[in-house]
Amino acid sequence: MSKGFTLIELMVVVLIIGILAGVALPQYTVAVEKARSAELVSNVRNIIQGDQMWRLTYRNQKYNTWKDVYTIPGATCNGTSCETKNFSYDLDAGSMTDAGVGVIANGDRLASGDSFYEWDVVRNADRTYTSTCYANGTRVGRVVCNSLQSQGWVYNEGTQ
Repeated sequence: MSKGFTLIELMVVVLIIGILAGVALPQYTVAVEKARSAELVSNVRNIIQGDQMWRLTYRNQKYNTWKDVYTIPGATCNGTSCETKNFSYDLDAGSMTDAGVGVIANGDRLASGDSFYEWDVVRNADRTYTSTCYANGTRVGRVVCNSLQSQGWVYNEGTQ
């Protein structure tokens, strides 16, 4: 009698591992993407605070670059655009009305395929801000945007 595993036993073990990996990998992807969104939430919160400080100091004057409002940690910036490893940020103050209402910043997740989603921040007429996450019809985008709702973000299934 020899010791060891038969080919059938090894194939069953490999099949079970494959099934477990197939179930776990999508959940892992979602968890990683939710963690990445923490960078976005933090930076958007700071962008809003920078915008509020600018408005208190300079009234309705429009700012020209990110340096006027907020410095995004670890970002490479060029005028009104900044990029980190995970996100792009675009300062959109030029689209605001003279009363200072409109989109102040927007951007997207620097990825393609299943993990892609976009965002924007709007300054409203009543001096409040609305942060919106656009899922772009992707599964991971839906999960991330849904998770941001608990932090006051607006969920949008479509695109920016």
